Amino acid sequence: MPVFAYSIAADQDRPSEGDGFVRAETIHEAVVLVGHPEVNVYSPDLNPIEMVFAKLKALLRKAAQRTEGALSERIGQLLKTYTPKECSNHLTHAGYDRA
Repeated sequence: MPVFAYSIAADQDRPSEGDGFVRAETIHEAVVLVGHPEVNVYSPDLNPIEMVFAKLKALLRKAAQRTEGALSERIGQLLKTYTPKECSNHLTHAGYDRA
């Protein structure tokens, strides 16, 4: 899925009419293309593990398990729902190339 990013001047805090944008395949590529390579490449937005944890935390909040045993069991059930394709998509989104 393509990523779009605005290219804005350093003194701007948000895009304005007439600002250009770039299209890239990954967030990291978009950040570099708009001229901000100093952005931390270890950002949670670029970390596939953080993407998985974010989804897991949201699902756990929705499940509302209140005991340690129930929570542990629910984590095991939820982790089994992650498909290889979904994990591959997280890696691709973060900019990792297929070997």
